[in-house]
Amino acid sequence: MTLPPPLPLHLSIAWRWVMLLNVDKSLSNLVQRYDATAQHAIGYPHIDHEAGLSMHIYAFCRGEADSGFEITTNLFETRQMVTLRSDLLVDASIDVLRPEQIAAFNLPDVPPGINIYEMKELELMRALELLHPFRAPGYPDDIQFLLIKKGNQNEQIWGRIERDLGDYQYEITLLNKPYQDFGIQQGSRLMVQLVPVEGHPQISHIPAATL
Repeated sequence: MTLPPPLPLHLSIAWRWVMLLNVDKSLSNLVQRYDATAQHAIGYPHIDHEAGLSMHIYAFCRGEADSGFEITTNLFETRQMVTLRSDLLVDASIDVLRPEQIAAFNLPDVPPGINIYEMKELELMRALELLHPFRAPGYPDDIQFLLIKKGNQNEQIWGRIERDLGDYQYEITLLNKPYQDFGIQQGSRLMVQLVPVEGHPQISHIPAATL
């Protein structure tokens, strides 16, 4: 039996309370700066449209699952903010907190101010399995696509999805400059099309649709 591919990390942990385990080992310099007694960190990962998968740490704690956890530093109370980016999250050991744990830690349902990162118009795109192979690791809104022009070699390039236009079409911002002359520059707004051919999906620029 063929197992389905694992979910991208942003679908597994974003917009949920989580515990980042064993930060005393994986992020020892950070822990020493804020709480030398901590073993784990409690945070709420979110998707920053430009910075990718990120997590604000709201508390440090210590303990084990069988004996319970104790918060050692509450960053809500100290009004400090610690933000981790995707490069520190992709290989981390992370548990999603259960409702009873959220209540035991006296955490709000949603951290205050986190809604500034929400982009509900991109939620379906972020969950679309066909796009997962094209995403930059840790950056769910950034995709690699193909530039095609007669007289040029096909060229792979990166863009950031700004709008889901429906029918597998997306408005993107070009993130890097093409090596060849395609009549577009870094920062150009383009339209791209995902062609969901079974087994060989492809995303390519629609040349007439430079925005």
